[in-house]
Amino acid sequence: MSDILPEGKLNAALLKDLLDTIPSADPRVTIGARQADDAAAIAFEENRLVVSTDPITFSTDRPGWYAVNVNANDVAAMGATPKWFLATIMLPTGSANSTMVRSIFKEILEACAALDVTLCGGHTEVTSAVTRPVVVGQMMGEVHQENLIDSRRLSPGDRLILTGGLAIEGTAILATQLEEKLKPLVGEEVVISAKELLRRPGISVVNAARVGCGAARLQAVHDLTEGGLAGACHELCRAAGVGMELVQESILIHRETRLIAQALGLDPLGMLASGALLIGVSPDSSGLLLSELDRNEVICCVIGEVTDKVGEVGILRQAERRLLEWVTRDEILKAFETDDGAGVLPAHSSGEES
Repeated sequence: MSDILPEGKLNAALLKDLLDTIPSADPRVTIGARQADDAAAIAFEENRLVVSTDPITFSTDRPGWYAVNVNANDVAAMGATPKWFLATIMLPTGSANSTMVRSIFKEILEACAALDVTLCGGHTEVTSAVTRPVVVGQMMGEVHQENLIDSRRLSPGDRLILTGGLAIEGTAILATQLEEKLKPLVGEEVVISAKELLRRPGISVVNAARVGCGAARLQAVHDLTEGGLAGACHELCRAAGVGMELVQESILIHRETRLIAQALGLDPLGMLASGALLIGVSPDSSGLLLSELDRNEVICCVIGEVTDKVGEVGILRQAERRLLEWVTRDEILKAFETDDGAGVLPAHSSGEES
């Protein structure tokens, strides 16, 4: 039993062992399976086909909508424009009906239309392997080779910019799934507004990535998913062989997130965080990037800089520095633990490797 894996991402050492066994035989795969990258890039003449896949496994009434958006985020974070989507839909035996499947298809089509993406294939089945609807998405996009973002370019001195704010998705999930528990703790108004974070500012980072790529040459871009900011920082540090220093007071945490995290004893820095981008940019370009993001009404703030302390992520709060640990088990899972310590609400995979 000692080898039983905990819920959440695979630990970094095991994941590295698995990735190291993958042969790199095709030279057209310019970015393949590796930590910190959520998509792969394949060469087609002067363009790159960028491909990502992610499942939606948590309990939600909009799995199709989520599947399109989280996969589009991964593609956009490499500088590409999301264009083509495929979905594998697995429905639970005994409760699946035509209304359920029509609703998921409608969500997928509406989300694709909002991003100007074409749904071009997939697979649907009813199976006893799942207990609730599971949607596995695959998004493809394209970008000119010169505009492909390779996070290994990140270097000491680069500024770190956060868009959107922390834990947007995690906060909304907690407010939805634990509504009755949270109301007496934080108030009904906070719960209602926390749910609305899914719509405003929302979990899509496609526009923020588009604006950012158009404003400056970005050294690195990572969309924050499972493990939140803490996980994203460590993944980027490992990929680029750098360290980071953050200032906690500079990190945007929405009021709803702060109150709900405090009530449940969770750390917002490690909470599921779709809707935010962590961007690395040279000091010379940071001002222009911030101005352009602000002009396009993208919430953004400078939260720190890259250092040469390989693998070390420090965070300063009120003049006291501590090390920010790598989060492999998302903080929101703690809120759904049963008495025996088992999580009852798995988070969707963040796909830290392509």
